[in-house]
Amino acid sequence: MTLKLVELRSVAAIVASNFSVTKAAATLFATQPGLSRHVADVEKALGVEIFVRNKNRFVALSPAGQALVPLIEQLLARVSDLHTVAARYVSGECGRLCIATSQTHARYLLPSVIERFIAEFPLVELQLHQGNQSQISEWIASGEADISLSVPLADISADVELRKFGTLDRVLVAPVDHPILQKTPVSISDIAALPLITYDKHFFAHDQIMNTFDAQMLKPRIALTTQDTDIMKTYVKCGLGIAIVVRPAFSEDADEGLAAIDVSHLFPPVEMYLGLRKDVLLSPHARRFVELVAPAVLD
Repeated sequence: MTLKLVELRSVAAIVASNFSVTKAAATLFATQPGLSRHVADVEKALGVEIFVRNKNRFVALSPAGQALVPLIEQLLARVSDLHTVAARYVSGECGRLCIATSQTHARYLLPSVIERFIAEFPLVELQLHQGNQSQISEWIASGEADISLSVPLADISADVELRKFGTLDRVLVAPVDHPILQKTPVSISDIAALPLITYDKHFFAHDQIMNTFDAQMLKPRIALTTQDTDIMKTYVKCGLGIAIVVRPAFSEDADEGLAAIDVSHLFPPVEMYLGLRKDVLLSPHARRFVELVAPAVLD
């Protein structure tokens, strides 16, 4: 005979009510005959008497009951834990959220968002996957990532919807005493004449920057390519060249020894997109993350 949770709850309620079936029935919003039947079913299933009886009244726990009731109470507590944990996942309080993004977005745009998100959802495991366009496209299309945050993605799956939420202007970064900083406005030919530290060819920024030179029939002097904006600035500080980065990637406080000038008149802005899978309903915590990044995207 299979034990039922409702039967075990009846046993526990009778014990908690000091063996009063009347009080236990009121606590459970049940009938007294129903509770008595539950006790009989549990005892039949286990093959032992749980309660000592006096004229059909429960007056104490039998030796078997003394051993079994703590186990019953522990079991019911664990069942309650199941509901509690499940409710946390349903509400978004718990879970996992994977964001596929670029190094630039992860380093310069997301820290304040992630700080707020973790404060609101401390039990959610947040993962950042950083990569280039192809990697980000693959992660969001396969479902490995829940959300993508990036520049426009190439060869994106039909199952993924991209929603534009903003743009970023570019600046030229150079050592504070570099003559290029005195040119206002700086021209594309001024930049082409200097050693350039830029992104690896697998990154969208590389193509966009190179296309600007190509449109003017100019060939830049590439000194170094890398996948990391911070590395670019490190070598600019070493005097190996200049760099073109998005505006949030430069900070006067953090980038001591460097200075930046606006080049938005030369290079197109970087468009930013959120990628969401069309066939997946956003969890509450994923929806909140999107709200923190770009509230208008969910309108």
